[in-house]
Amino acid sequence: MPPLPNQQQLTKVIQNIYPQSKLLYAWPLDGGISAVMTALAVEQGNGRIQKIILRQHAGDQPGQTASSAATEFKLLQILGQLGLPAPKPLCLDQAGQILAAPYLVVEYVAGEMLFAPPHLKDYLHQFAVYLAQIHNINIASVDLDFLPKGETNCLENFTNSKPTGYEEKIRQALNANWPRLQKNRATLLHGDYWPGNVLWLDGKATAVIDWEDAVIGDPLIDLAKSRAEIVWLFGIEAMTLFTRRYQTIMKLDYAHLAYWDLCAFLRLFRLVKGDFSQLAAYAASFGRGDIQTAMIETNLDYFIQQALAHYK
Repeated sequence: MPPLPNQQQLTKVIQNIYPQSKLLYAWPLDGGISAVMTALAVEQGNGRIQKIILRQHAGDQPGQTASSAATEFKLLQILGQLGLPAPKPLCLDQAGQILAAPYLVVEYVAGEMLFAPPHLKDYLHQFAVYLAQIHNINIASVDLDFLPKGETNCLENFTNSKPTGYEEKIRQALNANWPRLQKNRATLLHGDYWPGNVLWLDGKATAVIDWEDAVIGDPLIDLAKSRAEIVWLFGIEAMTLFTRRYQTIMKLDYAHLAYWDLCAFLRLFRLVKGDFSQLAAYAASFGRGDIQTAMIETNLDYFIQQALAHYK
């Protein structure tokens, strides 16, 4: 992870966008894995107060390169033109004269991550609608050639480590059932569409954030990742409700969903290094102390078994 910038650096960052502006205060934003995020309150030269977000990519995550900030900045510009709920990009700096690594600055969107929604059914409905809205973009009408192409088989299946337990069964199923032909039209994928990347205010979703993993590919890849996250966070019924709502909007071929479910589990397994107590600790830090490791393991066990059953 890049180091947090000091006040002198932050002042230069904001004055690169708003000349004669003044930094009022800054605070780190929690929850980021692939990027360090710092919120800044800025007083512009005309006296207007504005909040903005400085995003510094970690640079050590799979798929991230020196051009990741530029890619995300360009994508956010296009999303704004399309009217999608994403932060407005304000500045891209690749020169390395202020901060050592490239960074981008985006508008501050009112809202927060919501892991204990008071009305879960409505929450899942909106969550599914937003994902479908992303996937319904006609990529032939916009220039997204700068985005990488998503995998056509599960890259999580390629590892030098010896698989154990569930991993071995999952990889056997993946190897035997590789969907060599993609049946759905390729579209824009967020790449990490989970509840931590959607902001909420007064019961309404306000923005989808953190687009650095965006690719072009089969929408089932995004759907499966979302399902894996929802099942450990909200449970089996919630995952089912979310999936059904998405399926009513998106008329796709879902034959390979089980394949991408298994891939999504391996991704989650990799992110926590096989230790699901990390998920429980993360949830507790956001007020979900009710989510215990045993519950997570039970829900993910169901997730795996329903996918493996597809191949029996």
